[in-house]
Amino acid sequence: MRRAAKIRQSTSPCVAVHWCATAALASLVRKLVESDEALLTFQILGTHSNAAVQKYLNSMKVPQLFAAASALRFSDPKNFPWTIGYDSNNFVEGRIYGQYILHEYPNAKIGCSIRMMTLARTI
Repeated sequence: MRRAAKIRQSTSPCVAVHWCATAALASLVRKLVESDEALLTFQILGTHSNAAVQKYLNSMKVPQLFAAASALRFSDPKNFPWTIGYDSNNFVEGRIYGQYILHEYPNAKIGCSIRMMTLARTI
């Protein structure tokens, strides 16, 4: 309750951060949580940016709402109960595409080109 009350009294309750390097974002999020007593984060964009702050935010019990990243780790309430993902995770999205292709194009040959990032490691 202390965090919520502090934010309601603030003259500027929202902080918008645009196009910030991952290391700078992690530092800024830490400052917002520790110094400004931020209540939550909302829709940080990108897998790397969200991953950079996920463990910290969960350890501080600060909600990471609608993390705009599709890696499996953002839909893992057992290990990250304070994170709620926005996008479908890569596994679910791939399954949807796969089922559609099998149904609509049963004899199709499929090729896949993937950037070597988090997605590639989950396949």
